[in-house]
Amino acid sequence: MKKYYPSFYHTSSCFAGHCPDTCCAGWEIPLSEQDKERFRTFIPADYFSDGIIAIDEKGDSCFKLSGGSCPFLNRENLCRIRLDFSHELTPDVCRQYPLFIEEYDTFTECCPSLSCPSVCESIFAQRRLMPVFPDPDYNGEDEFLNSLILTRSKVLSFIEKTQENIQTVYADIVEYASAAESMSYSAQPVPETGNTDTGAAVQKYISDFETLTDGFIKCLCKDCDILTEKWMNMVRSASAVPFDFRDFSFVLAEDNKRFLQYFVYRYWLKSVNDDCAIPYAYFIMLCDAACVHISRVSGVPFSETARLFSKETEHDSDNVDCLLDFVFETIFNNCDL
Repeated sequence: MKKYYPSFYHTSSCFAGHCPDTCCAGWEIPLSEQDKERFRTFIPADYFSDGIIAIDEKGDSCFKLSGGSCPFLNRENLCRIRLDFSHELTPDVCRQYPLFIEEYDTFTECCPSLSCPSVCESIFAQRRLMPVFPDPDYNGEDEFLNSLILTRSKVLSFIEKTQENIQTVYADIVEYASAAESMSYSAQPVPETGNTDTGAAVQKYISDFETLTDGFIKCLCKDCDILTEKWMNMVRSASAVPFDFRDFSFVLAEDNKRFLQYFVYRYWLKSVNDDCAIPYAYFIMLCDAACVHISRVSGVPFSETARLFSKETEHDSDNVDCLLDFVFETIFNNCDL
């Protein structure tokens, strides 16, 4: 399979011991059977102290954290396994991070995670070009996947070039998702721009967005597992302040464009797994709206709020599923959306 990488894959490099939020702390380090086999084969048995490999609540092997950090993180915030032996002997999850790897029929997309401080810097850095997201070369037979690829390209381009206010941009994103669904069973062409008229369509798709966003943030606060006290305080404070879409009349800011593009690239094609695109469009918009609201209420800069959101949600499949379930249940139970 051919692999595709966005441009910030090439402009990001690990901060290593200087990282302000090391990936070797704060979350569990799972171990695959291949990891343990490599340890047995290439690392002396006495290198691992008794009890350092534990069993988590799901029955999977993992490193037992020490003070919330990987037990092999040294005082310089560097990996002892990598220093003493080789990068190739570190666990699979460590070698893959920060990449999300998604396989689709005949191609693979590898997207660095916004949760990584270096990647976050590359995405949001000033005086740099907007991120470039490659279009996969797809000649397969899945018509819906093909329509998703075509519409995603249009959405990414539209977000980059638009001077519309954020409400209209959201409505246009939903229009593109609707087009993707229609194209999979008809000869309808991809629209060059959204079909909204800044009035009726915005009202049609966005009328209940305040309630949706409030519910989404409450889901983040109450139903998702939370890693850090900082994030808990941020979502708690945001959930106590009602979301007001009237505050969202601004022209889409550069940071919002970059965030939306990242999430469109990450999740638009995932619609193929559920055979519907509109709920994923809402998921993308709600991620953006929630981060804007959390940033405003907490006073934490938007780029850092977005990075923490990615760290707290994207690396926990249960959290992503929880948020998607909320969106699916809300969308399908509300005939007005």
